[in-house]
Amino acid sequence: MSANLVHFLFEGADAAGLHVGPHAATALAVPFALVGVARLVMRIRRDHSED
Repeated sequence: MSANLVHFLFEGADAAGLHVGPHAATALAVPFALVGVARLVMRIRRDHSED
């Protein structure tokens, strides 16, 4: 999931009345997305290793 898509989700939540700052919420979500992608890549590499 790209940061842009996450930003649009937070903008929608803000427009729906949840009063979240889309820019700040996106900035806080990016590290979690990066960790998720890193874990996924490590799992794929582990599952496809020849050891």
